[in-house]
Amino acid sequence: KTYRACGPMSTSVFSNGSHFDFESWLKRNDLFSYKELFLHHGMCTMDAISTLSPHYKALLSTPHILSDPLLITKIALAVNNLQTAYQTLKQELATQIERKLQHLQHLSDAQPTDDDNGHHHRHHNNAAP
Repeated sequence: KTYRACGPMSTSVFSNGSHFDFESWLKRNDLFSYKELFLHHGMCTMDAISTLSPHYKALLSTPHILSDPLLITKIALAVNNLQTAYQTLKQELATQIERKLQHLQHLSDAQPTDDDNGHHHRHHNNAAP
């Protein structure tokens, strides 16, 4: 059976080659026995497993979880830690992309260009046409 945002594969792959494995995350945080609840609430991807997710409060309001304050704390910590790691990863990737773009811009600014007569000249952004 498929739940809300959860397809058959709940593994997110990032451009840096790392990936998020939902089941491994549950196991690492000793939450695997609550997998069905996470799936039911559509919380199986990096974007969905968040304290900002509209499903987060619903998950914590589940009677089984609500009756166990230690479990609420465990889930809150696991979600918070994942969210922090995800934000850090997104920031690192954004920084890497920004650096790459600056490098490419620098390279294209420094490239000599050919004019219509085949003469080489350096391209300058502030040069008159």
